[in-house]
Amino acid sequence: DNVFVNFETPQVHPLDMSPAGVTLAVCNTANGTADIFSLAGGLPEFMFQVPVGLDPVTARFRSEAELWVVNHLSDSVSVVDLLAQSVVRTLQT
Repeated sequence: DNVFVNFETPQVHPLDMSPAGVTLAVCNTANGTADIFSLAGGLPEFMFQVPVGLDPVTARFRSEAELWVVNHLSDSVSVVDLLAQSVVRTLQT
């Protein structure tokens, strides 16, 4: 018998809207990315994704251009520069 055990990390705050309400950040926990959407047209429109750590569970905007993502299994926080579309710093916890 093959027994498959599915391990899933519970998300804490997986969605966040930028201060101006024009950008939506979504933790794609299974993919290890922060997915970024534009809200300019009313409906979310996918723009890009940024690889972060293992099991991102929380996303919070610090400003319009900076997003902080908490990675559960990596025990880290990824600081994402949305203009550069990349992680510019990783804080170990």
